[in-house]
Order: sequence, then C-alpha cells, then structure tokens
Amino acid sequence: MAKDRKPTAPTVPEIPDLGEALRGVLHSEDELQYGLRGVVRILSNRGKSGKNGYFFEGFKVSFASELGEVIEHEETFLDYENLKIIIKLPDPKDSKNKEVIRHQYTKQYTLGADDLKTRAAIVAFAGLDDTTKEALVETEKKLELKAKSSK
Repeated sequence: MAKDRKPTAPTVPEIPDLGEALRGVLHSEDELQYGLRGVVRILSNRGKSGKNGYFFEGFKVSFASELGEVIEHEETFLDYENLKIIIKLPDPKDSKNKEVIRHQYTKQYTLGADDLKTRAAIVAFAGLDDTTKEALVETEKKLELKAKSSK
C-alpha cells in the first residue's frame, strides 16, 4: 500500500546577492572603478566611435492601437535584424496613460538588462588572472585620461 504524500512546493533558487559577489571578486577600489568598467566595455563591444554595440540596442514599447493588432496581454519579442526587444501591450483603459506606461516598461527592461550586464562583468572579471586584471585596470585608466585630455 502506497503512503499518501503531501505535495511539496517547488524550490526556487535564491537570487545571488550582488554585494556579496562583489566582495568575493573585487579586492581594490581600482578593480571596482576600472576593472568592471573595462569588462563591461569589452562585453558591450564599444568601438572607437564610442557607440555601444550591445547584444541588443534597446527597447520598443508599442500598444495594440499603434500596431493595428489585437493584443490581449503583454507580448515580448526580439527583433534580430535591428537588435531590439519589442514589447507589445494592450491599450490601457485611459489612453492618456500610454506614455507613462511606455516609460515604466522601458525603464524596467533597461534596469534588468543593466543588472544582467553587471553580473556578467563580475563573472568575467572573476575568471581573469591577476596579471590580466592589472592590465585591464591600467588600460581603463589610460582611456579615461585620454578622454579627459581630449575635452
């Protein structure tokens, strides 16, 4: 005879603490200020023009009436050709709120993308040996001095 078991709730992994991750990876103010910035610059593929070439360039938030589509709930797509995340939303009850809602969604997605980029930079920086970390910090310092002197 089988015993009746209570169903258990699925365990959700705990979100890593960013501050704790930083304490284990960064050992100086220079590593925080220049090291992570250098990794983000490399991950962002910032060219000589200074323009960021992120994995995606930005977000476009559109409403059903603007697209001429019937949209029942939020839909999110990646536009591979233009490197944009497209967010489609149903029209709000009060159409005056469109710009506020558009701004909120853009801000929410941008903050999420920045958080992921920072976490990726921490992981990448942690994987570097000490010589590479020092070289990266020195390169970023030189780039900063060059940028200041060109102004």
